[in-house]
Amino acid sequence: MANLQVISEEGSFKNADRQKIFTKYWKPSERKPRALIFICHGLGEHCSRYERLGKALAEQGYLAFSHDHVGHGHSDGERVQISNFNRYIRDVFQHIDQVTATHSGIPVFIFGHSMGGTIAIQSVLERPDFFTGAVFSGPSVKADPAVVTTCLVLLGKIAAWIAPSFQVLPPIDPSVISRNPGEVKKYADDPLNWHGGLKARWANAILNAMDDIQKNISALKTPFFVAHGDDDQLVKIDSSIFLHENSPSKDKTFKIFKDCRHEILNELEESAASFLKDILDWIEQRLPVVLQI
Repeated sequence: MANLQVISEEGSFKNADRQKIFTKYWKPSERKPRALIFICHGLGEHCSRYERLGKALAEQGYLAFSHDHVGHGHSDGERVQISNFNRYIRDVFQHIDQVTATHSGIPVFIFGHSMGGTIAIQSVLERPDFFTGAVFSGPSVKADPAVVTTCLVLLGKIAAWIAPSFQVLPPIDPSVISRNPGEVKKYADDPLNWHGGLKARWANAILNAMDDIQKNISALKTPFFVAHGDDDQLVKIDSSIFLHENSPSKDKTFKIFKDCRHEILNELEESAASFLKDILDWIEQRLPVVLQI
């Protein structure tokens, strides 16, 4: 099938807390979408960084859509701050349910990167039979014990109550996201990215979210594809290994990208293009035969 023309749209909705959530859509023109794919961005970034993925999905006949999580990008809320990941998940399903209301009867997939992977996994666990499949890129499932020590966890829990915005970990070094210098510069220069450190309350929230995933991993039976760079210094590959080894899903794929850092989709072109093709192929193979190309 020749690549379809893509219609890109932006919008917003009000979440349950009356906060404005910025939305983005990539739609195939002149065709009913073959599937819906929700894109969950990672910590401190925003959904517009997934332009290449969204466009590629729409070119293949899928409706890709995303939003800036609360406290990120163009959305309302204190920057990169939350007390419980359930608020992220609530907004994800509010958005997905809005889209499925007008596009019923077709498969729904979810993609999540890093923190977005954490949110995506929890979303799959919340609705076990809802998604046709999920793709996780460097998902945060296990904390690095060399960084998140028992002492730091205890101090973080205390700070989360006393000084919730205290930064318990320093800002991310942009060079760890990719070997591609152009992408590193774009990340560092992007004013919509969060360039501060990790706040105590947010850090406590993701630790609780990861603990929840580990405790409920036996319920993760949805088909999934997980990818991780073996030189990822932000989220160690142990997270994806744990996910793949402990999920009872009968349809699970794990691919390690050699020498890649945290953002495989923004890596050197050979790796980025390979991962993008893997995503498209994996989704295509899990569509009902009548919807395949």
